[in-house]
Amino acid sequence: MKNKQEISNCIKELQLSKQSIVRRAESISENLLSQLKKDLYACSCFSLQFDESNDAIDIAQLCVFSRLIFHDLTVKEELFAIIPMKKRTTGENIYNSFKTFLLSFELLPLMKKLVFITTDGAPAMIGNQNGFIAFCRKDEHFPKFLSYHCIIHQHALCGKMLNFNYVMETTVKIINSIRAKPLQRRLFRLFLEQVDAIYGDLPLHCDIRWLSKGLILSRFRELLSYIKEFSKEFSKIFDVDRRKSQIEIINLKNDITLKLHSNVNMWKFMSQEKYPILIDSYQRILSCFGSTYLSETSFSSMKMIKSQYRTRLTDDHLGDCMRIAISLYEPEFEIIASELQCQKSH
Repeated sequence: MKNKQEISNCIKELQLSKQSIVRRAESISENLLSQLKKDLYACSCFSLQFDESNDAIDIAQLCVFSRLIFHDLTVKEELFAIIPMKKRTTGENIYNSFKTFLLSFELLPLMKKLVFITTDGAPAMIGNQNGFIAFCRKDEHFPKFLSYHCIIHQHALCGKMLNFNYVMETTVKIINSIRAKPLQRRLFRLFLEQVDAIYGDLPLHCDIRWLSKGLILSRFRELLSYIKEFSKEFSKIFDVDRRKSQIEIINLKNDITLKLHSNVNMWKFMSQEKYPILIDSYQRILSCFGSTYLSETSFSSMKMIKSQYRTRLTDDHLGDCMRIAISLYEPEFEIIASELQCQKSH
């Protein structure tokens, strides 16, 4: 290499001390959080999902994700916060920790845009009197919002309540007799290939995927009255004028221009002045989280970042590392570099 000495000198000038690395991680995390704050101010509404898990030293980490909806109907999902719960994980403690985070980063005024909160359905979250949701509803800084159970956990709970053990036990026993033995599984997969079967293997039994076949239709019929009540509750939460919304629906049905765009997302072509109620309701519904999937997957990153070999990592630095690892924002390195004063090592 002709410029070997030049490259060697550049490497020597790099700041690689542990204090420098920590400061750089903190700077990148702060930059990503500032981008999130800008989007929170710019969005029309957003929803939050909450989930909690213990790290390598059994500190409960509350993971909060946001789903932002903008005026052009674009959607952005982003890590909102990682909040350590060093004491009990009661509803009141979760609420106090979350509000402290909002106050410390000046995010409390933005809660007026909150539409939905998704949780895992734990008593500390959804308790009628002392749950996190109950404390949020009592707080005047929070608007009227809807809270609902993560759909994945709902399916798992329903599966445990309905007694179909006599079916599942036999099915699982047959599957395990094939999957548990490598030779049996190889022969079975080979047989499926020979007969040109649609599927190439048997799936393992999973509690959260039990709801299938014709049970969805029967469940819908059984819950029809509750669905009607839920629709009425939607109109209360959204402060929708039913007469005006019906007029907008009639105009929508007779809008010739929108019919030309029926094969694409027609909401992008709808006028805010002509359909204000429908567009506002669509944005709010679009902000819903279907599950706490993002929080669940983020805990995998947490286990890798704060492993058994890095248990001395502080809660603040864990939050910084997770934001850098998970965030979809690109760090603004030019801005970060302009705010730093580089010093060469001696």
